[in-house]
Amino acid sequence: MRSPRPARSPCCCCSGARIGVFLGLLTRSEEAAGRLGRATFLLPMLSSAYIPTSGLPGWLRTAAEWNPISAVTTALRDLFGNAPVPEGAAWPVAHPVAGSLAWCAVLVAVFVPLAVRTYAAGPR
Repeated sequence: MRSPRPARSPCCCCSGARIGVFLGLLTRSEEAAGRLGRATFLLPMLSSAYIPTSGLPGWLRTAAEWNPISAVTTALRDLFGNAPVPEGAAWPVAHPVAGSLAWCAVLVAVFVPLAVRTYAAGPR
């Protein structure tokens, strides 16, 4: 029996690719574009992907729960039945599938026009 395909697959990959295209177009060299991976390394660390947010201080918990990676991680856990959705969490984590789809739509809506405009402007 096939496992369910979570909402993450095409939607989040598309939004992540658009962010990468935009950031890559902003850089002036290949070396700078290669260093962008290190700059985005902290985003998964500030999410609920590795640790539960219940033990975090208030401001860090809020930042982690509104992180797009937290919504996608919680949606995957919910769809595969691995862990219950935490109670009292922020909206993207309390409604993980809708939250991850909303984050993907927002990221695509923001970064596709930015990437197209940057590409159309040509090299600097």
